[in-house]
Amino acid sequence: MQMFRSKKIKPISDDIGRVKDWRDAGHDLEVLGIRLDKARAALNECKKGTWAHDFWATTVARLFTKWSLTLQLKDTGMRQIIEKHAELESYDWWEKSDEIRMVTIPGLENMFHNAGLSQRLDESWAKSKELKLEKARIGLA
Repeated sequence: MQMFRSKKIKPISDDIGRVKDWRDAGHDLEVLGIRLDKARAALNECKKGTWAHDFWATTVARLFTKWSLTLQLKDTGMRQIIEKHAELESYDWWEKSDEIRMVTIPGLENMFHNAGLSQRLDESWAKSKELKLEKARIGLA
């Protein structure tokens, strides 16, 4: 007697990248179907015109689109090439980074606050605003 095993999609390594075989997408379809059923149940519990109803209606529409696309890919037996993982993480191909690396010294951030610098800056800002207001009242601004 033969044992039946559930097939999951196994990406196959290739020199181009990874290849995903959609012929074995039965597990993905099952998971999407369960998510779609739960989203429809949540949609039925919401009142029309509320944000929750709009949210779940959008979610149901997106899940149904994804489910139908997965079904089409499974029926056609498509093999999809996925880029290599290392190329997806690195953005060096776009632009080199010339950022200034900052060195932080513990306690340096609080040094200015403890010296009363922020209070003096606030006072200076308030005086500056008062002077501008006075000049505007006199007509010199």
